[in-house]
Amino acid sequence: MQFRDTDSLIFDMDGTLWDATDTYAEAWNMALRELKIDKVIQRKDLESLMGLEEKAVLQRVFPDESEDRQKVIANLIWEKQDEHIPKAGGKLYEGVKEGLEQLSKIYKLFIVSNCPENTINDFITWAGIKQLFTDHETHGRTKKSKGENIKLIIERNNLKNAVYIGDTISDEKASKEAGVPFVFVNYGFGKPENVGVEFSSFPELTNYFLNLKSKP
Repeated sequence: MQFRDTDSLIFDMDGTLWDATDTYAEAWNMALRELKIDKVIQRKDLESLMGLEEKAVLQRVFPDESEDRQKVIANLIWEKQDEHIPKAGGKLYEGVKEGLEQLSKIYKLFIVSNCPENTINDFITWAGIKQLFTDHETHGRTKKSKGENIKLIIERNNLKNAVYIGDTISDEKASKEAGVPFVFVNYGFGKPENVGVEFSSFPELTNYFLNLKSKP
């Protein structure tokens, strides 16, 4: 692993920094009840959708609905998420908050996710870590691919040696699209496939990147 020149760490959110699947499911079901849609979303349903862009999610969950109707459903789901996340939160993975605090003293930190527009802000506000991040971007705001959004973060912040850290193979593909090295964390929602750089916990990742800067 050679990341000695790294100046910034760009993180995926779900499956990398936290697990809010149960909270998301509750918000989805609130919206579906309000719309009188006879469907119940369970944790396992959302786990299989992690990392997908909005259009793909809607097509999988509501294949018989028109595109316009899917957008109406989605808008209410995201509204319910924005209301529910500040109350219910999620589960930060072990060592995330402490690790980010340490890493932010050495690296610029960012988040890029395929989530709805406001979810990253909901997350970092709930977790009390908003001040640790320089910038973030979502598919919900730009409607661009994750790889394109990684590029946007790099260009907007004039980054020279960024890496992307995620938990799915789609994250690896996004890193390749953006032209940045990929770091895989295997405790999230994905499974490794020929991934060369891999960590089993956030403290392990933290220690590696801290030690990079402490060595002569």
